[in-house]
Amino acid sequence: MAAPTSPEPTEASTESPYVLSLQKSMRAINKKISSMAKTDAVISENPGVSLDDLVAQRKINQDQKAAALKKPHLHAQLITLEEQVQQYRKFDADHQQQYQKQKLDLTSIHSEELERVRKEAQAEAASRSEAELKSKLLIFSQFLRAAAARRNAEEDSEEDANRAFEGTLLLVYGGDQKAVETALNLIEGSDEQVTSIEGSLLPVKCKYY
Repeated sequence: MAAPTSPEPTEASTESPYVLSLQKSMRAINKKISSMAKTDAVISENPGVSLDDLVAQRKINQDQKAAALKKPHLHAQLITLEEQVQQYRKFDADHQQQYQKQKLDLTSIHSEELERVRKEAQAEAASRSEAELKSKLLIFSQFLRAAAARRNAEEDSEEDANRAFEGTLLLVYGGDQKAVETALNLIEGSDEQVTSIEGSLLPVKCKYY
């Protein structure tokens, strides 16, 4: 009966210590079986002759007889060891497959969580920006309402506050970059002095709140 064989480990082998130990035992058994080659040849040349008769005929000695009797047991050991190697490799392959699946699942969950957080952050930022825009538009609308109220009240047009309103309105209605800057100064508050319609500086700052 041919003995099971197992691949020899190399320096770059990734086998586990357990498998390497089993392979070492298999090599030792194969070595014992190989050492029986001479005895096997004698037995093959004398079909039907018992081991005791071969000893009596001095074709083999007692040690060779004992080794020949152990040979079936050695083959059984090899088969058992080979099965253990295969079972362990299958177990290890299943374990690695499960590990990779868990790793992929965790990676997927992590990616989904990052995407969820990113979308929430974007939504929060958009909501905050919208709220800030509405707040700024409200301030600007309040300024326009106050300016209109002063005009309707027919207050002293030479009063600095009224001149400041008129000068600022002139800039806001300009439809140019200066109009944008003036509107932002009103909304965000600025220490810049307001100019009258004539262009003279007034003791009023360009802010409204």
